[in-house]
This record gives sequence, C-alpha cells and structure tokens, in this order.
Amino acid sequence: MLPLFISMIRGKYHIISLCIIVSFLCCCQSEERKTDTSKQDTVPSHTITVGVIPTLDCLPFCIASTYEICQPLGIKLKLVYKNSQMDLEQSLANGKIDVAASDMFRVIMMQNKGKNIKFLASSCREWQLFVNKKRRITKAEQLGDRMIGMTRCSVLDYYCDTISSKIKRNSGLLLKPQINDIFIRQQMLDEAQIDAAFIPLPHNQVSIQKGHNIINSLPYYDGYAGFAINTKRIAPDSPEINLLLKAYNMAIDSIKANPKREIPQEILSHFKLDTISLQMIKSKSLSHIYRPNKKTIESALYWSKKNHFASTVYKTDTLIYAH
Repeated sequence: MLPLFISMIRGKYHIISLCIIVSFLCCCQSEERKTDTSKQDTVPSHTITVGVIPTLDCLPFCIASTYEICQPLGIKLKLVYKNSQMDLEQSLANGKIDVAASDMFRVIMMQNKGKNIKFLASSCREWQLFVNKKRRITKAEQLGDRMIGMTRCSVLDYYCDTISSKIKRNSGLLLKPQINDIFIRQQMLDEAQIDAAFIPLPHNQVSIQKGHNIINSLPYYDGYAGFAINTKRIAPDSPEINLLLKAYNMAIDSIKANPKREIPQEILSHFKLDTISLQMIKSKSLSHIYRPNKKTIESALYWSKKNHFASTVYKTDTLIYAH
C-alpha cells in the first residue's frame, strides 16, 4: 500500500506542476498578444503607389506628396514617374503600382484582355494639337496624309477620329504613328520628323516657345482621361482610395490658394518645366477629380467596339471602380 500511496502523491505533484507550467505559458502568450496588438496600432498607414506622367492633372498628386497633404489623412503616397502613359499602364496591369494615369478607352481595352483594371475617376488632363512651324497648316482639315504623334487605342486616338471626320475624302488619310513618350514626341515635332503631335498641358508651353502652331485645343472636361486602379492590389470601396481622392482635391485647392508657392525642383525637373512660368503650370483648368457620367461611358464603349478592341458582348458594368 505504501508504494502505491507514494506513487499517487508523486502523480498529484506532477499534475500540479503541469498546471503551473500551462498557466505560465498562457500568461506569456496573453502578454505576447497584447504586445502584437500594440505593434499593430503603430504600424505605418498603407502606402499607395501612384504612377504619374508629365501632365497637368498629375501635378496635384505630386503636390500632395511633397507638402504632406496625405499624412494627416492617414495614408502615404509613393510616386512612380514615367514619360509614357503606356509604360504606366503596363506597370499597373502587372501589379507593380496601385493607381496610374490612364484613360477610359485604354481601360476598356485592358479589361477585354482580362486585366484586373478599372477606371477610377476623371481628371482635368488637357491636350493641344501642335503642327510643326515649317508646315503650312492652319486647321485640322489640312491634315490629310500628315503624321500625327499619338498613342493608339487611347483618348488621343479618339481625338484623331474626330479630326479625320473633318478631312475631305480626296485629301488622304490621317497618318497616326504611335509615339508614346511625351518628350520624344516633342523632340520629333521640333525636328520635323512628324507633322503634328498631341502635347499636354503644361508642357505645351515648350511647343509655344519653339514657335509651333496650335490648331486644336481638346476639351479637358469630357471625362475620358483620368486615372485607373489595379483591383487585385486595391479592393473595391477601399477607404484608402477615398482618402487618396480627397488628398488630390485638397492639393488642387492648395495650388489655387497659394499661387505664389514655388513648385519643388524635383517636380519641375521630372516634368522638364524649368523654362515655364509657374502661372502657366498653375492653370485655371486644374479641377477636382470626379466620377464620369453615363453619357461619357456609353460614348467610350461605342467607339471601343467600333474600333474592335472591345468585344461585342462587353458591357461597362465592370468599368468604373466603386468608391
């Protein structure tokens, strides 16, 4: 009986010891969870990567980043600079950036290729059509058999179609070489390698300074141009994106409220705007970002199907990002 009694006592102490150890581990785990929660509270806010090109409507993102407009809103902004909208769209489609300058026609084309891209919002991107100063061309009707530097399946291609409709049948077709880089397009215009080119504000001031002729100013309020978003990286109705759009509009207000504030040299250098007055950069055409209307969407769909980069069964239900 004695050996059995001793064995029972030992077993009892083993159980007590085990309970103490388990309790200790639970306490440690609880403290660890508290520590993890504390760490989560101090984790930096989500960084949104935005791709920009040297166009007027991208400037507010640059200002929002430089003057820390985003920080009080709880978001961080990282900018990726490119000279070509197509280069940005490639990065966007490959999931390397969250948001990028684009247009509705390009988004429709990418969706028809199965890309996780949606149109985010319309902006104030404005283009002017310049003709080389050596050409005796004063109006769009004279552009038959002439080369216009542009980007295909884009808003610029759409504008080319509106110009083509004005050209007389015996004048020849409008020639549309694809030159995506804005600065290369400008250089080719300067060297008369092309007859005309679409140049965006505010870089249009360079073309004016060089003596090229404006034959067409294209509306910045039609809603086709704007920004696109990768929906695989950013979920629908993301609060960060609503804050990003708010920061954009706040930057617009800041630019207009502080006309004498200098634009940082980093932005001027990338946009190659060193010779352009700040007054021209801070154009009155700067406006808040907005959601495109139904008429604009239907028009973009019709033209995309007409030019065969949208399938006949494609609908615009998935075109616009929900926010």
